[in-house]
Amino acid sequence: MMSTLTINRKPKGIYQNLQQAKQAASEGNISLKGVNGAPELKNGAEKRTGPKTKAARARLRKMMRLEQLWPELFSLNEPKPLKIGVLEDLQNSIASRKIDFGNGSLKAALAGYTRRYQYKKALAAGGHRFGIDGTPYGEVTTEQQQNALAGLTKSAVESQKNG
Repeated sequence: MMSTLTINRKPKGIYQNLQQAKQAASEGNISLKGVNGAPELKNGAEKRTGPKTKAARARLRKMMRLEQLWPELFSLNEPKPLKIGVLEDLQNSIASRKIDFGNGSLKAALAGYTRRYQYKKALAAGGHRFGIDGTPYGEVTTEQQQNALAGLTKSAVESQKNG
């Protein structure tokens, strides 16, 4: 005769999360009576803001590195339209200064920077484009301004749809 043995145990992670929630509740930062089991903030404790995913945080770190290496050109708060072909200039600067910044990381940082809402807003405003030394190199064309405006509109529609 064969018998079946059943082991009842909690899935990994659930108990630990419950313990962390109880500890936070005892400190007075959250209430365990949140919606759908999610902890509820109280006592003015703020929700964490900023990049939500690991990839977004990595992209932000790369963009901050651009800002640190070329402060004349890159600013996350007040971006300037970049010169056409700035990637090659950045690659040459990295090689000449012997900076450890991989080509893939550079491209990802530049893509993240130019896809930001603030950058599109600066591009839509028009004016000069800037090189790595911060000097003007050409103008933003009306077609590029219209494309940036279309990107801004698309971003606004998506943000309204998502929440």
